[in-house]
Amino acid sequence: MGNIAGIGIDCVDIARFGNLGKHFLEKVFTKREIEYCKSKKSSAQHFAGRFAGKEALIKAMDGIGKKVAMNKIEILNSATGAPDANILDGGFSKYKIFLSISHSRSVATAFSIVVEK
Repeated sequence: MGNIAGIGIDCVDIARFGNLGKHFLEKVFTKREIEYCKSKKSSAQHFAGRFAGKEALIKAMDGIGKKVAMNKIEILNSATGAPDANILDGGFSKYKIFLSISHSRSVATAFSIVVEK
């Protein structure tokens, strides 16, 4: 692996994600993320975690001088259940993204590291 290009962290209140409107959902999340989160009993917790993950990744991307829209970041789960972030815009293939998401009953937090491949 190459050098660390950027790091980011974010923390959000899960209660803010309890009753999200369609416009907000489509502006921030991809269709697959919305389907995944809505399939869960505690969808607010999953939306909050993904939102925090996107914010952490956006902050890490600032380290390489790249801007990316929230709905162009897709956070799904790997085969092991770990969060796996993909940037749907081009121009990021030379970077590896590491993302960790955690939550309690009231708070979701995420940490991201972007590394040059």
